[in-house]
Amino acid sequence: MEDGLEIKVRAAYVDTDQMGFVHHSNYVKYLEYARWEWFRFMGLPYKTIEENGILMPVVDMQLHFVKPIYYDDLISIDLEVKLVGAARLKFDYGLYNEHGQLLHSAQTILAFVKKSTKRPCRVPDAISSLLSQFDLKISAFSITV
Repeated sequence: MEDGLEIKVRAAYVDTDQMGFVHHSNYVKYLEYARWEWFRFMGLPYKTIEENGILMPVVDMQLHFVKPIYYDDLISIDLEVKLVGAARLKFDYGLYNEHGQLLHSAQTILAFVKKSTKRPCRVPDAISSLLSQFDLKISAFSITV
């Protein structure tokens, strides 16, 4: 991949329902996995963020199912990250099959919360600095789930 981030995982049998489709609840898992790997790739794993007293709960999620994902499908996720205000990050996702067809699009917004108080806080300096290196927008990171 041109940006250097590529993770290959296939849709597991355990993720499917009786119709043979990946169950809708698993899309949330795929999106979270994409976020984890994006942060890790950028040099700031979730674990490190949490060890520094910051939590990042999802405060908004929108899902749009275009076509089903099936067992053993190899899915690429395009991920775009934007800073929203002083205390949130927005992730936009596109999930594509091996033929480049859009199967699913989604958006999540995560807030920054101090672990000790469970209260919202500003974007931590480490994350703000990381995003500023990329003009507050990272796009076309391909993650295969």
